[in-house]
Amino acid sequence: MRTLFRIVLPVYFLIFTLSACKKDPDIVTPVEYESCCGTEPVEFKPMVQGQVRYVYIPNVFTPNNDGLNDLFKPNINDEIGHLEYFVITKVGENHEDPLLYDSGFIGLEDLDTIGWNGRDKMGNPFKGLFEYAFYIVTKDGTAYIIKSTACAIQCGPEAAIFKDKTSCFYGSQANASGIFESGKGHGEVDCFR
Repeated sequence: MRTLFRIVLPVYFLIFTLSACKKDPDIVTPVEYESCCGTEPVEFKPMVQGQVRYVYIPNVFTPNNDGLNDLFKPNINDEIGHLEYFVITKVGENHEDPLLYDSGFIGLEDLDTIGWNGRDKMGNPFKGLFEYAFYIVTKDGTAYIIKSTACAIQCGPEAAIFKDKTSCFYGSQANASGIFESGKGHGEVDCFR
């Protein structure tokens, strides 16, 4: 009986331990999202001729057509004259065609309605990390190039991992002057269910 006890108890303990360490399938991070929200948003505040220019660029957006964080674009104040362009590309060098979006010239009057909608050139939803470059010109003609990375989150069950993630910064967290407000919530409700 002691021999049986010595064999059965360790086997039972091993099975119990392995089953307790199993990952919860509801908390799986998709490969496309592994690098998301790892960078800070861009907060660019150059002083030109005594005036502060504000540019806030979020590090995440949720293109689900709910009217909140649907377009990837910079948030700016009225001291910025225009955007010459912004370009969005896939991260990495192993892509046959890395270009996802090229805005061309954007006037400030168009900024509320123009931005990247999270779809590639074929109209397919893109999810995950991407690189961007903005060429911004202030009203006095000073030009800046801003480059970084951000993430497109396609809403649905996989997006639930972002619900309470504190390193994600959304466009909806900027005020009307383009200034990021850290205490302001992202407002996403339906996306992260």
